[in-house]
Amino acid sequence: MSKLTVNQLSRMFTKAFGLKKFLACNNHNDILEILFQEVDRFNAPCDVYDIFVFNERIPIYTDLNNPSSSIRQSLYDRPGEVVLVADSFMMGFDGLHLITLTPSFLTINDWLQKSQQGKHEMYIRSIGSEDISLVSKLRSFIAS
Repeated sequence: MSKLTVNQLSRMFTKAFGLKKFLACNNHNDILEILFQEVDRFNAPCDVYDIFVFNERIPIYTDLNNPSSSIRQSLYDRPGEVVLVADSFMMGFDGLHLITLTPSFLTINDWLQKSQQGKHEMYIRSIGSEDISLVSKLRSFIAS
């Protein structure tokens, strides 16, 4: 697995949104704050305080199917939060996904309502007896 660096993420966001502010960021949290506060087209499915960046590029769908996966463990350690993950098979902005674990179908409904019509790219899977994993491309929450 390779790292998702601050520089890589800031360049992806600068290219996608045309905001040079991303290039001045020193850490992932700074990038997320600009995304949430400055990008009007982004209809976030969570608050900026409920999201974190996973530092490794991983094969998302393979990883989520593994009961001891690093993503699952990170989300179990931070209940109710959302993680921004870069898929190791999909390069660039299209490889960025938001993932959460939830016991509630209301979260799925919220994400569907906040995603852009015609851009619902979600993967929903029951894991364990109570949790549902919800994966969506970041692009799903950005208006054209």
